[in-house]
Amino acid sequence: LGAALVPAALVTAFATVQLAAGATVERAAAAQARAATVAEYAIGGGGGAGAADGDPAVPAVAAVPAVTAVPDAAEVRRLPGVTAATGVLRSSVVLARTEAGSPRLDRLPVLGVDAEGLAGTLDPGVVAGDLAGLARPGTVAVGADRADSLDVAPGSRVELRFGDGALRRLTVVAVYERSLALGEFLLPRAELAAHMSDPRPARVLLAGPGAAAVAGAEAGPEPERVVPDGAGANGLVSGVVVAAIGALTVLSVLSTLALVGAGRRGELALLHRVGASRRQLRRMLRLEAAFLAGTGLLLGGVVAVLPLAAFARALTGGLPYLPPGQAALIAGTVLLTTYLGTVVLTPLRR
Repeated sequence: LGAALVPAALVTAFATVQLAAGATVERAAAAQARAATVAEYAIGGGGGAGAADGDPAVPAVAAVPAVTAVPDAAEVRRLPGVTAATGVLRSSVVLARTEAGSPRLDRLPVLGVDAEGLAGTLDPGVVAGDLAGLARPGTVAVGADRADSLDVAPGSRVELRFGDGALRRLTVVAVYERSLALGEFLLPRAELAAHMSDPRPARVLLAGPGAAAVAGAEAGPEPERVVPDGAGANGLVSGVVVAAIGALTVLSVLSTLALVGAGRRGELALLHRVGASRRQLRRMLRLEAAFLAGTGLLLGGVVAVLPLAAFARALTGGLPYLPPGQAALIAGTVLLTTYLGTVVLTPLRR
């Protein structure tokens, strides 16, 4: 059975690494998005329902003028009772860099925001510099990991190519840590809008005692989070590849166990001749399958934890995460595979 132990551990380690890596990043990004979105209300692309009429928790604001869907943030900030509002513009830029001596072009999702309305609406977690600098044209805030890789800090310059092909050299004014949720770069909304065919914001985040009375405002907005271009297609392709390789590994385990079982015909026949019943032999094979599955899961889990811990520590600063449903799927697959290969495919003479 030692020959079958390696494939069983391999399928466990492979599936765990592939599934846990994506789940770890997804969980960390969702946590960062929740922490970054401190606005109480949003107009356009919002989350929960707005406050009910007469809700004592929401102060009444008289004669608040109505605004159209996704208005200009400056207009919203002038409304009574609104203490902060920022428009959120979503786009992408191209960053040219070198990796291991080879040139690379990275297409990255970015957000355009209003610097004067960030306090109370969006908190990127600044670790250096000041986001107030985004009020000036030609500026940019950079995620901490990207800043480290580019070796930039407040006062440095970064070259970005916008969607219309324009290449701009921008001054870094701040470095922030919640880049998994908000993207690698935050730009002044006016700077980003100048290079877009549709410069209207995706939504406006707002806060203040009068925010609930603004027409179209919804309470409990969905956390702000960037989505890389082609993320859905990439996830589908990755899932298909993982499933295909996992299926091949499962077939490898089954074929190995079938060969092992075929080679044990004489051993099992001898046990039967000296008095072991078919029921006892089946029980022995089931125990072997359970031992093989348990050992394979244990060894595969240990092998997977080492790279996952380093990956999670470097990218999120936390521990790796595997959803319970996916963990159960991996365990069930290994158990079923070893049972089929050890018990079902092993011939027993009558």
